[in-house]
Amino acid sequence: MTPHPLDPLSLEETTVARDILLAAHPDTVIFFREIYSKEPAKAELRLYLEAEHAQKLTSSTPKPPRLAKALYDVVGKDKVPQFQEAWVDINSRKVVHHVIIAKEFLASLTL
Repeated sequence: MTPHPLDPLSLEETTVARDILLAAHPDTVIFFREIYSKEPAKAELRLYLEAEHAQKLTSSTPKPPRLAKALYDVVGKDKVPQFQEAWVDINSRKVVHHVIIAKEFLASLTL
C-alpha cells in the first residue's frame, strides 16, 4: 500500500533519500541535518484530496510525488562545510531540486 501524500517519510524512504544524496556527492563527507517529507504542491494535492473526500480514489488516481527534503553539510577537500538543500523524488529516485548555499552564509547551529 502506498502512503498518503501527507504522511511522514518512512524509515525506508528516508534511507532511499540518504543513499541517493550520498551517491551524488562522491569523495566527500556529508553531515545530514534533517531529512523529512516535503509537502506536495497545493494544486497537485487538491485533486487527490477532492477524490479522497468524494470516496472516488482508485489505483489510477494520480498521486503527488513523494518528496524528501534534505538539509545537509558537504565537506570536501578544502575541509570547509558547505550547507546544501535537496529534494529527492522517492519514486523516481532522482534529485529534483538542489541548492548550494554560498559559503559566506552559515547554516543554523547544530550540536
